[in-house]
Amino acid sequence: MKNYIRASLVVVSITFLVWGLGFIMTPQTMHQALSTGTYDPATASLFAAALIGLSLLFLISAQDPQRDVVYGLAATLAFLGIAAAIGMLPEGGLHSNAGTLFSLVVTVGVATYLFVVQSEAVAVNTSRAASTAARVSKKPVAKKTTTKKAAAKKKPAAKKKTTKKKTARRR
Repeated sequence: MKNYIRASLVVVSITFLVWGLGFIMTPQTMHQALSTGTYDPATASLFAAALIGLSLLFLISAQDPQRDVVYGLAATLAFLGIAAAIGMLPEGGLHSNAGTLFSLVVTVGVATYLFVVQSEAVAVNTSRAASTAARVSKKPVAKKTTTKKAAAKKKPAAKKKTTKKKTARRR
């Protein structure tokens, strides 16, 4: 399962790297392919830096995916996917072409996959931990008693003390 997580993180990393390098090498062309708004070189270079940074983050995380990090990356992808989908609505300003739709499908698909796989892993680990704890525990589980039974058990102990006092007085 860890290999599938690694592969999905690498796929997203490559997707973001391609977009980021595209915005560095040909910013105007990439802007026209992505947006209907006016071109701004500063925004394009910041977007390229953010995409390359995310790409590196996903690539580094793919080497040893930890549960909390994968959850964070999945949440990031889900947020990006939702923002891109909203942007592709008619009023959004993003073009709905093959490249943007492919990126959207990859982003949302990997986010969903990571959420599901990590949730299943947590459920499996929780059940394994519970069964291991039950096997390791040598102490038997105490039986629950009602208050009447507990009171009945305490009364004979109290009677023994009173009978000892009576026998001591009789002597």
